[in-house]
Amino acid sequence: MDYPALFFATHVPTNASIRITSSASSFGGAVLADYSLGGGFSLGARLEYIGTTGSNNLLYGPGSGAFAVTVAPAYQYRYFFLRGGFAWVRVRANNVTAGLGLVPRDEQLTDAPNH
Repeated sequence: MDYPALFFATHVPTNASIRITSSASSFGGAVLADYSLGGGFSLGARLEYIGTTGSNNLLYGPGSGAFAVTVAPAYQYRYFFLRGGFAWVRVRANNVTAGLGLVPRDEQLTDAPNH
C-alpha cells in the first residue's frame, strides 16, 4: 500500500493592468492511498482539502474552501483498465458566491433535496 502526500500553495498578487485589485492565496493538500486486492483488482482513495484567503475568487468565492473524500475501485487486465470513482465533497459555505457552489445558495449543503 502506498500513501503519497501532496501539498500546494499559490499567491495571486495585485495587478491593476488586468483588474486584480487585491491579492489572494490558495493552499491545500491531499493524501492518496492505493491497495492491491489481487486478481487485477485494486482500490484507490484520496482525502483532499483546498482553502483560499483574500477577497478575490479563487474557488467558490472569496475565502471559500472544500474538503473531499474519493474512493476509486479499479480492474486492470494487461494494458486495459476500468476505474470508477465515488466522491463526497463538502464546501466551506460561509463565503460561497451564488452559482459557484454545488447547490443554489439558498439550500442547505448538508440537506439538499434530490434533483
